[in-house]
Amino acid sequence: MAKIQLREFEITNNGFLPSIPPLSELDNGYYGPWEEVAHNLPELIRLRTLRKKIIRLPILSTEHLTTEPEWHRAHTILTFLAHAYIWCGEEPEEVLPAPISVPLLATARHVELPPVLTCATVNLWNYTLKGSSLSNPDDIEIHTTFTGTESEAWFLAIGTAVEAKGAHLVQPLLDAFLAVPTKDYATIARSLALLRDSLSEMTTILGRMPEKCDPMTFCHQVRPFYAGSKGMANAGLPRGVFYEDGNGKGQWFQLPGGSNGQSALLQLFDIALGLGYSKSDDPARKREGYYYNTRECTPGPHRRFLALVGELGSIRNLCLEQQPELTDEQAELREAYKAAVEALALFRRKHIQIVTRFVTMPLRHSWQNSPQSVHMPGLLPSGLRDNEKYGTAGTPVLQFLKKLRNETTMAGELAGSI
Repeated sequence: MAKIQLREFEITNNGFLPSIPPLSELDNGYYGPWEEVAHNLPELIRLRTLRKKIIRLPILSTEHLTTEPEWHRAHTILTFLAHAYIWCGEEPEEVLPAPISVPLLATARHVELPPVLTCATVNLWNYTLKGSSLSNPDDIEIHTTFTGTESEAWFLAIGTAVEAKGAHLVQPLLDAFLAVPTKDYATIARSLALLRDSLSEMTTILGRMPEKCDPMTFCHQVRPFYAGSKGMANAGLPRGVFYEDGNGKGQWFQLPGGSNGQSALLQLFDIALGLGYSKSDDPARKREGYYYNTRECTPGPHRRFLALVGELGSIRNLCLEQQPELTDEQAELREAYKAAVEALALFRRKHIQIVTRFVTMPLRHSWQNSPQSVHMPGLLPSGLRDNEKYGTAGTPVLQFLKKLRNETTMAGELAGSI
């Protein structure tokens, strides 16, 4: 096999993050109308003038976007404007007007993503480094938000910092996949040890969410904007959202919103540990299409990388291979695999704790008359008219996360019992 060049998959020294911070704005004045709305998004939402402003925008062409950072910035802006337009009123808007939908469909085709907000748009392409460490959320400044709140900016900074902390794992995990055919146990064990240690650090970063993110503000004012149009009948979008094409026609879409599971980094961990869907799995165990859906919401180059490593060989099968008697290297490999799986289970447990604290519990209390509402009058009167069961991607959030955690834990227990 020819040497795999990570740069061919837009993987950099920062992992799935770009090698340099994304653009904070498009320099070409032609796109000034987009940037103006994005810059004033929180205020336009508060004043209830956003929809009127967007309808009056010109339908701009994407032909003046010449570099990948420009395409990324354009796609990020347009997804934020689209979600803001849909969710900013008393009722969600099921028709996305042509000034947003037409260029958004074009940028989506280019970056190979659905025309909806995803993990990539909010965590990979929406920040500036204001300090020395990309894995420290204090050093990250977010370009575009819906609410202009510290809670939302911190929520996004945590996501970017988690991505950065795991960036150095891509090459070692690729080396581990390539070591499977030759049964290079030592190389694989070293990679799994790195994965274990990094997951522990990523869990610590995730645990910093409460430092600057208020649960009531996040749940009732931030979270609703990140919802997609799939599984949102109770919230007022039974048919999804209609994207106008500018010629009197268009297309209905039912798409998931932003989700942690869309992270190519986390998907890579699952593939490396043999969790979730792979070609050798029984189709009935595809977790109701979850892995297909999350993969589709991953940028095209990253998606192709994940597909490639999934074909290289099963680290899990090698680690759990039945042997009459284990050599020292085989025993060390099995222990390394078990430890990595346990670290991922702890990461998922922390994620469940975050969801419980920032979604499930606040949804039991009304935003109206809450202490937080005094400081944010008129942003969103309520929020998604749902309950604690569903996440922004349209999936039963706690039930599903617990299933992921339990399956991950069971994989580690299996490794320890063989």
